[in-house]
Amino acid sequence: MEVEFSLFLSVVLSGWIVAICIKEYIDNRRCINVKKDIHVERRQCEVCMSVYFTTPSFRYWYCPFCGSINKDSLKKGI
Repeated sequence: MEVEFSLFLSVVLSGWIVAICIKEYIDNRRCINVKKDIHVERRQCEVCMSVYFTTPSFRYWYCPFCGSINKDSLKKGI
């Protein structure tokens, strides 16, 4: 039983394409399921007393409601 070269080549290339697609799907699924470590802190504006969340790394922050600039007096350093 002889197998034509074009049939053999198409089966091999199709197998490689399917294998690559499966590998990419597994890799992307692993990246999507990574838990992100996001730290936020509750802040209250000193002027309008509105409460919102920002990152704790900022010493000064801008209130999105009244536009005032607030300072974290608890941070040490600068």
